[in-house]
Amino acid sequence: MEITNRLVRVLYVDGVGLVVSDLVGRVHLFDEDLNIVRSSPVVGDSTQTSGRPLLTLAVADRWIIGKDKLGNISRWDLGTLDVLDVLPAAAYRDPDPLLEDEQPSQTASRGIAVFDGRVYVNNGFRQLAIIDLETFKVERVVESFSGDDPLDWICAEHPTVHAASDKTGRVYIGSLATLDFPTALQLDSSNVHRIRYDVRHDRFWAIQDRGTGAGDGIANGVMLLGLDGAELQNITFARNDVEMLTFSPDYDRAYAGGFDGELQIFDNTEPEARIIATVSGFTHQLVDATVGADGSVYLLSQDGELVKVDRDGAFLARADFRRQCVWDIQHSLERTERLYVATDDGVTVVDFTETAGDLTLDVVAHHVAGFGFTRRVVALPHGFAAVTWDRKVYVADADGRQRWVRDLPAFGHALAVSPDHHRLLVASNTGGLEFDLASGDQVDRIEVEGTLGWACTYLSSGERVLASRDGRIRVHAADSHEIRWGLDMGSDYYPKRMWATDTALYVSGGWGIKEIPFEARKIARQWYELLDNTVENGLLVDNLMVAVCYGMQMAAYDYLTGEIVGLVEDLADFPKGLAGLRTADGRPLVIVGGRGGYLGLYRLDMGPSKGTFAKVKDVYLPRSGVSEVVLRSLDAERADAL
Repeated sequence: MEITNRLVRVLYVDGVGLVVSDLVGRVHLFDEDLNIVRSSPVVGDSTQTSGRPLLTLAVADRWIIGKDKLGNISRWDLGTLDVLDVLPAAAYRDPDPLLEDEQPSQTASRGIAVFDGRVYVNNGFRQLAIIDLETFKVERVVESFSGDDPLDWICAEHPTVHAASDKTGRVYIGSLATLDFPTALQLDSSNVHRIRYDVRHDRFWAIQDRGTGAGDGIANGVMLLGLDGAELQNITFARNDVEMLTFSPDYDRAYAGGFDGELQIFDNTEPEARIIATVSGFTHQLVDATVGADGSVYLLSQDGELVKVDRDGAFLARADFRRQCVWDIQHSLERTERLYVATDDGVTVVDFTETAGDLTLDVVAHHVAGFGFTRRVVALPHGFAAVTWDRKVYVADADGRQRWVRDLPAFGHALAVSPDHHRLLVASNTGGLEFDLASGDQVDRIEVEGTLGWACTYLSSGERVLASRDGRIRVHAADSHEIRWGLDMGSDYYPKRMWATDTALYVSGGWGIKEIPFEARKIARQWYELLDNTVENGLLVDNLMVAVCYGMQMAAYDYLTGEIVGLVEDLADFPKGLAGLRTADGRPLVIVGGRGGYLGLYRLDMGPSKGTFAKVKDVYLPRSGVSEVVLRSLDAERADAL
């Protein structure tokens, strides 16, 4: 049976199989060969017709407990997957410290634990709820020991010493029995998504999103801690978020991975852990993992692919799922109503048309590249260029025929074309790589001060701009490595995308969208109010700045005042691509696309009193067929060089 919605969490339950949650709030049971055995219904409430992603998942005794991103908590029967209880977020809270009529806040946190017959989890107001597992009655709601920062993980695997982490990189060590956590450590400048107890060596392992100190935004990995919080070992291996961590049944191995799309296999037989293999070749970034009783490792990637590998990382099986995503949307240079759409399998061409007031989006071509997902696309005269997950950059004609393809020495994150259409610039893990557009020859490599290039653009002068993972921006001369000017925004302002006008530079990412005027060369404006996660993309339309974020939100702000004038919080999945359109009489439209392959078309001329956005229609691109997962194992030295 085929999976119909993207999977978001996976847990192995001995003697039962794999318990997996999905994007719309269901739980599924898979056997150990990744066949679906049973699925639950969607859990909804009176305010919605479908569920929300179950990012928080736990199994205890005969129950499955899950929480969606708004704080609604549900319980299922493990044997039947029948829904038994639903606790609406607004119903279980301590009202005293809250504002009048305060509503639950969206939070993509994972923190949940079951200890001594009770469930410990943040509610929708970032308070700590304590729920009786057997009756599912809320015993009490108290202030969280993490304050206003939501808990991202709770580890209750040690019988008496417990650990938790929040979304600001702090780790707490103490006891759930007393709710006293006297030890607080700053292990990361961002999230600590997992903490696990190592039974073999009586210690904790914690993973990092960005690193700390001199390594912040440059290298991160895992931290090994004593039960008292003392640092025992720091192993850096990642250039991006580390999302998952698990152990083999006898704890002789540990497995970690994340947004680099690589699985690190650790030898944990000795007190000093070490990486013994790195496995790559996954279809996307890794977000979750669990280990079966026989030592098989089940890995879930952000595109919804669930695969099974053996203890050494060799591929064994995959779940039946067809995926799609809209990564980027760019206008054709010849026809502004024609859009090049970067997808999970190539580039799709979509035409916007208006007939007698009816607005439509029509798929007119679908060009499969064969290089993994297409991360970014840029329009060229009579064609396009793209950078892909499989470390390729290529140029194609308008009909999709590839003129040239080049291998990249490291992951490419962003792509830009020079104003004269003679050069392409790729921001990569090895800095900025520039290619001659006609021949495909690499003509330059620009180092980014020892760190990673995550975003890039050209100025109208031909100057090349690179932004690094740790928030540094450098403007290089068009024909040399001379740095004309730069700005250090800080690692909290890590970039996702960057674009330029004649007067300013715009950067999306941490802390919203930033405007950097060329005259001031500093952040002059920011737009991020009410967005609960990293801003992926932005667009300035007339006097509105439109932003989309990982919280599945889209917002519109008054450009001058920064006031939020429109908010959409029910996007189908993670938004990525964003572009502007206009009707025949000049009215503004915005098209947003993302994970799941959706293209949402909205009017922007409704005004703040009506919410600014007005949905016109949704179009879904065809989902990719069964993909080939080609895993490859690298030795530790080779992996470190990449």
